[in-house]
Amino acid sequence: MIETKIEKLSVWVSAKLIESAELCVLKYEYRQDIAIKTSLANFSFLPASHAVITYDGIIRVGIDDMRNIDFKITKGGKTITIDLPSVKVLGNDVSSHKVISEGNSWFAPDVLHEDVLNEITKSQRAVLDSLQNKTDLFNRTEIQVQNILKEIFTKAEFKEIVFK
Repeated sequence: MIETKIEKLSVWVSAKLIESAELCVLKYEYRQDIAIKTSLANFSFLPASHAVITYDGIIRVGIDDMRNIDFKITKGGKTITIDLPSVKVLGNDVSSHKVISEGNSWFAPDVLHEDVLNEITKSQRAVLDSLQNKTDLFNRTEIQVQNILKEIFTKAEFKEIVFK
């Protein structure tokens, strides 16, 4: 009877872990401004074109795949031990961008779409690098994941919830 109860609880816990995946993601929203300068390589005597790119980004931090979390139910289904993997960056997406250019000129070249994308990509990497040096976001995400899972499993009447 206890084996059947633990098997049913295991199936339920697996389902709840998958359902909680989106709740266990912390989002960091940011805005960046980038100035770029372009010129025609073969015509260095012509003036350069300047533009400002403003973009909004969202970095998502959480557990990569909640289906792969190991857990163990013991003491007749009253204790659950959850082996949480480290949180990591799940995505760094651009939600919008705007390019403000000097305007079209006969002598100054247009800012190319490829140049805009390259500059945004470089900026995204820089933001991500600076963020990974700050462990606060990762620590807050780990705490959020634990709190959400504690709440779910406490409501399921687990008496003890242990995180490894």
